[in-house]
Amino acid sequence: MATERAVAAVPKRPGWMHNFAHPRGLVGTAVGWLMARKNRGINELAVAALDPAPDASLLEIGFGPGVAIELLAAVAPHASIHGIDISAAMVRQASRRNRRRVSAGAVRLRQGAAEALPYPEDSFDGVLATNSYHLWPDQPAALAEILRVLRPGGRLVLGLRTAPAQPGKYVAPGFSAQELRTVCEQLEAAGFTRIERGSGVADGREVVLLSART
Repeated sequence: MATERAVAAVPKRPGWMHNFAHPRGLVGTAVGWLMARKNRGINELAVAALDPAPDASLLEIGFGPGVAIELLAAVAPHASIHGIDISAAMVRQASRRNRRRVSAGAVRLRQGAAEALPYPEDSFDGVLATNSYHLWPDQPAALAEILRVLRPGGRLVLGLRTAPAQPGKYVAPGFSAQELRTVCEQLEAAGFTRIERGSGVADGREVVLLSART
């Protein structure tokens, strides 16, 4: 089945990547600041692709240090913005970055996993996940959860780096052409429609932006 191929095809992270998959402690804090700098470009592209209404209800999965949360709040100033991340260290760091909106209740961040979203059905107009899809342990289950919490006509945007031209031990992983096709198959198998592909360049790497509707 397509979903089975997709799980097998997702880039595997090398040992050092666990620091980015689940930042912890002082090392995790440092990783967060690095991600804030290195991932800003891909976050900007993904937020632009989501193109939320000013008063939308939004969710980011895997928000890391909270840069995309900050960008979403800037382009959708009256939005209700939620975020979920597996790392308690990133919840703390993102909460500090967005402390004014967190204090005002406009941004709500919590710890949790993509495959078990703690939100009711039809909660969100848009869901964003940037540079985290390859780290989800069960992509089909996560996509089913996203479909559940999106409202009819809602949009999911996945920001995905493509495979590097010269792979190396300390080069961030990316998706090959076949792996990107497989992710599209996953989206279709989960029940998403109007799957579209955009692209851009961030930090010298091509970025693919997959958009899908409920």
